[in-house]
Amino acid sequence: MQLRSVVLLLTVLAIAALAALNWSALAEPSAVSLGLTTIEAPLGLIMLALTALLGVFFVAYVLSLQGSVLMET
Repeated sequence: MQLRSVVLLLTVLAIAALAALNWSALAEPSAVSLGLTTIEAPLGLIMLALTALLGVFFVAYVLSLQGSVLMET
């Protein structure tokens, strides 16, 4: 396994472990500013969902890049 893969895997495991250990703090509602308005929502869960969404986009980009390289060869 390459060093990049190991570092990426350890980072994902650290995020998952911190989320599991601090779930009560992540799910606690707080005032979240959206610029024009303020809502009451769990900021930790919003940030965790955005991190997961970023990961999904990253994997989709890598797969599309790898697919285009395979099609060229």
